[in-house]
Amino acid sequence: MSPGQAKKPSESEVYALVLGKIIATLREQRQWTQEQLATRVGVTQSTLSRIERGQAHPDPFTFKKFAEVFGLSVDELHKRVEAAMEATKRATQGVTEKATGSTPWWEVALGLAGIVGLIGLVSFAVAAILEEQKPTEPEEPEPAPPKAGPEEPSPAPPPREPTP
Repeated sequence: MSPGQAKKPSESEVYALVLGKIIATLREQRQWTQEQLATRVGVTQSTLSRIERGQAHPDPFTFKKFAEVFGLSVDELHKRVEAAMEATKRATQGVTEKATGSTPWWEVALGLAGIVGLIGLVSFAVAAILEEQKPTEPEEPEPAPPKAGPEEPSPAPPPREPTP
């Protein structure tokens, strides 16, 4: 590799980037700090930071803990990552027609926009997937309409005792 040429990421590295972005987004939606999530999952804050940046992969036990903390099954969390990977792939292919069966889509994105562009596409895809899968908030009940008909008189106040 020449000095000016960056190493191309593997699919595993892109998966880690997507998973990290999903974990960071789910944490932020809950308004938790990294320290709070790290404590809930049982990792250090620095390990969580590396996972969120895509620089580390959680082991299977930790992946399961992330799913549980976010109220998801392992399969649901994995499906969100896969959906975001697929959405990033579609966005990349929408930007270019260069993608072929022999060139991984993330390499095409990296070649076009660099690592910052790839991270931007991942962030966009993750946000879109999580928005689609966000549980709908129950609607506020409408206030009851006023009763029709004459109003009932209010009860009379209790009688006062005479003052001396």
